[in-house]
Amino acid sequence: MQSLRAYLLDIWNAGDWKKFLETLARPFEFLHADELKRLYSISGVPLPAIFEKEGEQLELLIDADSINACLTIADLKRLVTDKLKNLTSFSPTAPESNFS
Repeated sequence: MQSLRAYLLDIWNAGDWKKFLETLARPFEFLHADELKRLYSISGVPLPAIFEKEGEQLELLIDADSINACLTIADLKRLVTDKLKNLTSFSPTAPESNFS
């Protein structure tokens, strides 16, 4: 079984992950560890991780352990969607049933 990280790369290339992210109707950017440190002075946080931007600061939204615990892309989509639901400004553009 391939790792989730390798699977995510395959999904990204196929467009499914990109389509999912577009349904979130939120700006996002992907950063390597060196970019995260240079742009936001964040280092030492296990990656992969998902942060919420508050002004010019980043707050950890989903940690590496939670991401790595996902066994499927559907699990990861659900994790992201559930975490974003807890934010007051979240409003998906697609029904949840499309995330599985």
